[in-house]
Amino acid sequence: MLPIPVGKSYEREFGWIVFERETMRAAVNVERVRRGLPPVDISVIKKVEQIATGHSDYASKFALYAAELAVGDIEVEP
Repeated sequence: MLPIPVGKSYEREFGWIVFERETMRAAVNVERVRRGLPPVDISVIKKVEQIATGHSDYASKFALYAAELAVGDIEVEP
């Protein structure tokens, strides 16, 4: 598990989770830049992942929400 800074404390996450989020962020940002949209940071990816959490088809939902984010169908709060 990797220590991830959160505020002034640290939470621990498995390396594969960090890798999956970073990979999704990179893919989303490639499409966003191609469409003239500003890139998103990892906190936005975590938000769409959180929406997918708990669904029986989590992987599909996470991919769908990330795709919607990539094409600008989901609003990004500054």
